[in-house]
Amino acid sequence: MTLIVVLALGAFFGISHFRQNNSDSGDYEAAAADKAASPDASDSYVTRCGTPPTFTPTKIVTDSGALAVTMKITATCPTGDVLASSRTRVSVSASGANVASGYFNFSSTPIFVPRTDTGGQKYTEQIFRFPIGAFWRTPESLPSPSASTFVIESQQSGTTGAQSGEFLSRSTSFDATAPASPSTGDVEKASYDALRAIGDADRPVVLSQLGEKWVPQISSKRLGLVADGVTWNNTEMLREHLELRLRYPNVKLLWSGEWSVFSSKDFWITVAGVTYSDSADANRWCSTNGLSADHCFAKLISATHPIEGSTASR
Repeated sequence: MTLIVVLALGAFFGISHFRQNNSDSGDYEAAAADKAASPDASDSYVTRCGTPPTFTPTKIVTDSGALAVTMKITATCPTGDVLASSRTRVSVSASGANVASGYFNFSSTPIFVPRTDTGGQKYTEQIFRFPIGAFWRTPESLPSPSASTFVIESQQSGTTGAQSGEFLSRSTSFDATAPASPSTGDVEKASYDALRAIGDADRPVVLSQLGEKWVPQISSKRLGLVADGVTWNNTEMLREHLELRLRYPNVKLLWSGEWSVFSSKDFWITVAGVTYSDSADANRWCSTNGLSADHCFAKLISATHPIEGSTASR
């Protein structure tokens, strides 16, 4: 069992949203055989290292179903490295805040990390996808890259596959097979911190883009509420918000206590960031997207407007 802790100062860039299809994780063996037949095959042949490699995040984005973290992996042995554990816990935190944590299976598709004792490529870049339930922070809610300390922890367990092989200059997208515990604290605390961070990051955008406009409100939940067969805690509220955020356009999170148009001041409110000048159009969006009247209605977003006249049910 190996524990890896790597600190990367201001190491990622290009925070944005994108839609990505998983890379094919297929016949690397055939490609490796072709590579081995080349004159410089010895330069690409790597063996498992006795000390863990370093991980550096280079990009953090969300796609249609996960938080995708691109990692630059560099071997600490001159002869490269092989990651082939069937159960590897990879956790990401930023300036002490939990970002993501999940288990990955590399036994059937190992990661071959290049040698550092040749003139070739010194690292490999691979994409680690953390589905909903295995990540807490959105890219927008992360600290400034230039001021952040990113810590990647990796703990290998389970069965181990390949001990050596050919490094191929390609990126593969790996999906976490299960969520893992956060780096610090528990899941409920990580979820609360994430809700607060996402709401804080969204507030200036809501003020500038959604303020004094009608939008579809698609969720309102508070701690301890019993609704839809769920007793809502921070973990469930974050899960629902992230599902909605990755499904609909420009979704934002509001804390009701910071806005004048909500009578209860302790709700997390999720809205779709499509704006309209009247409530009828906002309600039409709800109908077009197949959302029931109990789960979607028109709401005027404002920090000054009175509660009266700010809600239009269907």
